[in-house]
Amino acid sequence: MKKTLVLILMMTLPAFFLAAGSQGESAAGKVIPELRVSIDFDQATTDMFKEHGTEGLRMKQLVYNGITELDQNFNVVPGLAEKWKISTDGLQYTFWLRKGVKFHNGRELTTEDVKWTIESFLDPKNGYVYKGDYDMIKKVEIIDKYTFKLTIDKPNSAFLAGIASGLKPVLAKESYKVGEGGLLELVKVIGTGPYKFIEWIQEDHMTLEAFEDYWGGAPNVKKISFKIVPDASVRLSALQAGDLDMIRAPPPNDLIAYLEKPTNDGWALATAEGTQNLCFYLCLNNTAGPLKDKRVRQAMMYAVDREAYVKLITKGVAHLAHGCWPKGNLWASDIVPPAQDLEKAKKLLAEAGYPNGVDINVISAPVADIDKIAEIAQAQMAKIGMRLKIDLVEVGRFYDRESKMDWDIKSGGHSISIDPVLLWNLVLRQKSPAWWWMGNYGSDAVDKLLDEGEATTDVKKRKEIYNKVYKMIQDDAAVIPSNRHPAATIPGSGRSGR
Repeated sequence: MKKTLVLILMMTLPAFFLAAGSQGESAAGKVIPELRVSIDFDQATTDMFKEHGTEGLRMKQLVYNGITELDQNFNVVPGLAEKWKISTDGLQYTFWLRKGVKFHNGRELTTEDVKWTIESFLDPKNGYVYKGDYDMIKKVEIIDKYTFKLTIDKPNSAFLAGIASGLKPVLAKESYKVGEGGLLELVKVIGTGPYKFIEWIQEDHMTLEAFEDYWGGAPNVKKISFKIVPDASVRLSALQAGDLDMIRAPPPNDLIAYLEKPTNDGWALATAEGTQNLCFYLCLNNTAGPLKDKRVRQAMMYAVDREAYVKLITKGVAHLAHGCWPKGNLWASDIVPPAQDLEKAKKLLAEAGYPNGVDINVISAPVADIDKIAEIAQAQMAKIGMRLKIDLVEVGRFYDRESKMDWDIKSGGHSISIDPVLLWNLVLRQKSPAWWWMGNYGSDAVDKLLDEGEATTDVKKRKEIYNKVYKMIQDDAAVIPSNRHPAATIPGSGRSGR
């Protein structure tokens, strides 16, 4: 009888390593000296204040811990804080740190580190990307060496999730110095997580080493080497040759082969739509250039045949994306983008003053298939007279231009967030730290809905509120979702250890 396994389609890399290589010995009874993993693009920086790339944040979760953590079902669980208490008015959170937690330099974690980290995140001159998740904190009080209290400005349904995981870490003060203009500058990567940072050669590799004094128990995978290989076929060839133990983002055809063909152990791999956690999209500049006119953006939405993205890029493995969360997720929306209508698209473009078409600039990068998304969009938009010029740049340059809004359109993608508050406070609120991520789309009306959703804990009411937000985003054609596909990882035949 054929057995079925959903292979790491929902798990992040950190979750996989800690599940497959956690404390003590592996399932095979052996310590794994090294795991060689290939990923499709590099981290942007080693500085937690500035990192916003997907792969960089995944890798950093192995180096850092948050005050709280998330389990594999996205439930909030104890992290560096072993317990907490919430006041009856929902405004004060008292936390008790675990005793004996060590930083990678051997120093013990205390509440002084928590206070310094949060206050540094809140200082606008430091440019912390996730500052919006901390803005509600109005006071940090140290009660004793292991106990601290956070006071927030109003009840927040997602506060504990918002400070969870190594994405929102507690940092060692000595890992930074005060540089020119009072800005913090990274001196050395020092975390409390299961792995220590050893080396990063940009666009080539990053090396992590197991932290033997990790408070959760020393990992049995003793070294992880991340090799950056943008070409999916090259990644697969290296895996087959035995030069790698695991690859991220396999070529679609080969992923299908893994999905359809049982392994020697009798396992076959399958995808579930609710685990399609990578959403790809075309993001439109809402505040400058031709796309400032809503009719031009709407014309683009009607010009898109989203089925083409699923067929041409992922060979049918993906599903259509309707919003930020996949079907089956608590926060998934049933609001579906309109079907392709070229005549309506041409009419909207003419009404906007472009009867003969318009020239549009697109930025993209040769990673995670977002370059292919741009190419398909270019072909589809040509049918209504929109002439898309694609500027393909390396990843670091892409991130830089993305955050500076140096584009009319960007092709991109993102992983799901645990809660709408955490995602939309970051990218959708007017003047939020990463407002550029949604093309500077927003309004007082959107902000008011976000306030309402944040203030209530009633899930049904929150879903109703967020559906209104979805409807506004779609009506204004702020962003065009295309496809959603698995965050797939394929292990090599020697994955049990070498």
